[in-house]
Amino acid sequence: MFGKEKKERKKPKEKKYLHIGKLRVQRDTVLILSLVELLGIGLAISDYRSGELHFNGELARPAYDERDMETELVVADSRDEKNNVRVHVSRQAFTGEEALARMEEAKKEIDSSIAGDNPSLESITKPLAVAGEYSEGAVEASWSFSEPSLIGQDGSVHLENVTEDTVCYASATLSCGTYETVYSFPVRVVVPNVKSEEGFSYYLKKALYDADEATKEAAVLVLPTTVNGTKVTWKRKRNYRGQELALMGIIAGVAVVLGQGEEARRARARRSEALEADYPQLVSTLSLYVSAGISVKGAFERIAAQYKSRMPDKRGSPHPGYDAIVIALREMEDGLSETQAYRKFGQRCDHRYYSKLAMMLSQNVKKGNRQLKEQLEKEEAECFEARKVRARILGEEASTKLLIPMGMMLGVVLIVTIAPALMNMSL
Repeated sequence: MFGKEKKERKKPKEKKYLHIGKLRVQRDTVLILSLVELLGIGLAISDYRSGELHFNGELARPAYDERDMETELVVADSRDEKNNVRVHVSRQAFTGEEALARMEEAKKEIDSSIAGDNPSLESITKPLAVAGEYSEGAVEASWSFSEPSLIGQDGSVHLENVTEDTVCYASATLSCGTYETVYSFPVRVVVPNVKSEEGFSYYLKKALYDADEATKEAAVLVLPTTVNGTKVTWKRKRNYRGQELALMGIIAGVAVVLGQGEEARRARARRSEALEADYPQLVSTLSLYVSAGISVKGAFERIAAQYKSRMPDKRGSPHPGYDAIVIALREMEDGLSETQAYRKFGQRCDHRYYSKLAMMLSQNVKKGNRQLKEQLEKEEAECFEARKVRARILGEEASTKLLIPMGMMLGVVLIVTIAPALMNMSL
């Protein structure tokens, strides 16, 4: 069985190592460290070339849409005394023509966007789309309106104050560097149509306010049945607490079932791993006793006695293979035949290795110990080879898991190394 398993199991990929003196280091580790060193050397050379070889005493200014920058330089006087100095560099300013062109562009952007969701500036019922910057941030704008009770500084429209269609003026003070101009234009705030969403909301709020004011002295508030001539009906908002609770119960039940299923699967996997771990030692001990001329039942008795002496408390026993032997021995003591006990032993373990062992033990009852001795010796040899393969696989898995923290360390090193260089380049 183990021999077959050995053929079916995919051969693990062997790690390649480099020998540095007496040290034996994985090649992947050396490659990662070499990459870090090469990157550091490359950045050092780049910093040297940009800092000393190609510096001509000029600093590039940030563009108009960037922030002022500060850079650290080394200044030396005639006595060759060096000092570190932080130099402030303001962003590049616009010329007069560039500023005027930018402000004209800002006016065009205002004309195309100020109406927002309104159909036009002749019919304003929704907020105006005012902004603080235009022309890709080159022009700053501050807004004011001639009728602040109707239109707020942020462009919001106060419909509750609108009693009739009203024309008011919007003014945008545009500034680009040291240049400034005022752009004004008229807008018309109109009484909203009750059939529109904002109009219905406006008239509904007004109707509720009037109804509340008219019935303040009454014990109840009578809700309006019409809103500006439009008939309305009222209902209490439905509460879905019962449905939500029922749905949460269903979700919790499904989660519990799935959780129990997952826990059962993990328990079976742990039991299978424990059975595989017990099997090589169990076969080796059984083969030793049989080779010494002891019957299988006698070998079971000795194995069970040794196990009980080591594990007096069977609760939570991590050795299900030995537990199955104890149960099989107890069944034989209760009158069950050896053949049936060995067969139930394999069924109880529910593992292919133990099923094969149970079949060998059952056949031994009929054929004798001579053939069983040879079979157990062969099985023991296969167990030893499978055990070596399993140990190698576990070692490779552990080595592979170490690459994750090493990769994270490489990422940290790259960030710490590259980030200052990128910041200096952006400055």
